[in-house]
Amino acid sequence: IWCWGGSAFGRLGNGSDGGTGRPTLVHTDTGPGGWSDWVQVSGNMHGFCGIRSNGTAWCWGDTGGAGRTGNGAQWTNIPRPVAVLNSSGGAGWTDWTYISTTRSHVCGLRSNGQIWCWGDNGYGQIGVGDTSETQYPRQVQTDTGPGGWSDWVSVKAGFYSTCGVRANGAAYCWGMGQDLQLGNGSPADRYRPTLITSP
Repeated sequence: IWCWGGSAFGRLGNGSDGGTGRPTLVHTDTGPGGWSDWVQVSGNMHGFCGIRSNGTAWCWGDTGGAGRTGNGAQWTNIPRPVAVLNSSGGAGWTDWTYISTTRSHVCGLRSNGQIWCWGDNGYGQIGVGDTSETQYPRQVQTDTGPGGWSDWVSVKAGFYSTCGVRANGAAYCWGMGQDLQLGNGSPADRYRPTLITSP
């Protein structure tokens, strides 16, 4: 992965907080060199996350108070990739297939069809039934409560909201609803996946 532009928060992943007008190689977790097995990357104004071919997820940049890097850190800048840990804060999973980042939170899809999110959750955008922030991944619940579906095929984190599609073609959104962005006709925030409905 190569990045360029402003590097506030260490978001270029090259160990520095200085910007550059030319591509700079994203480091490994220990220093210069860079891995050559990245398969996907997603970025926002505060940082980036990516997935390597071994199924591990990595993030770098501004953790914020909510812990957007998924490794338990808060209120710090992380200028090189750090591994996203599991839900208990232990060694990270090796079955991530897709990751999506925003300025507030991060969501990822695992090979078992589950969506896990972490970071800021002020509007319920993590999809866990409440508004508590989390520094480690938490599984997105069903529309009625804990458990979570295992047939998600896509996920996209947005501006304080998240949407995903299940294998049956049904689309759901959750989080901030004040601009009707959840697609269910209501401006109310939703803390769990809510089915997008037709007129």
